[in-house]
Amino acid sequence: MAPNAAGFSEDELRTLAGARSFERGVGYLDAVSGLEVGDSAVIARVHGSDIYEVELTLGEGTGTGVSGWCDCPYGQEGNFCKHCVAVGLTVLRQAAIPRQRAAARARASGLEAWLAQLSRDELVALVQEQAARDRELRRRLELRAAAAHSDVDTLRERVLALVDPRPFERFGYVEYADARGYARQVDEAADALRALTAGGAGGAGSRIG
Repeated sequence: MAPNAAGFSEDELRTLAGARSFERGVGYLDAVSGLEVGDSAVIARVHGSDIYEVELTLGEGTGTGVSGWCDCPYGQEGNFCKHCVAVGLTVLRQAAIPRQRAAARARASGLEAWLAQLSRDELVALVQEQAARDRELRRRLELRAAAAHSDVDTLRERVLALVDPRPFERFGYVEYADARGYARQVDEAADALRALTAGGAGGAGSRIG
């Protein structure tokens, strides 16, 4: 099968997953729900022994391929699992994928154009409004602000809290179901430290810990 507008083919899914996982994925086609198509990625849920989240990064329609992530145990190990296969096959069977990707691209372009025309005060007000509603966004922004001002004490406190696995350890270790949430927090901590270093405060950052 030649690559289609999704940027990958059924043969690529089989190669990524292996014959066994591919055939098992075929059996999960009816278990796929909540398919959300973006310009460069697709998110969906697959109902199995649990409800798993799958994210596929799409190619550009020229055979550039596909990569996948799933929060099932096998997927957490870095494998292209049967759930990824099921979502990939669902994408290939969606005739509206080109239109949906184009629509997502248009929305992103429209958002960028709208943001570009806002004044500084309007942008500040918008960010403050969203941060007040989204605790995760507010935390990320506070980390960036602390890094920008070389506020090492605040940065140390937040980073150590983010990399602390104890809130995710119900049985003495981070379970696979919680691994993505913990990894996201570690990424936040890494972003803040990179911002601190980029701001020329590498010496201060070295005292965190």
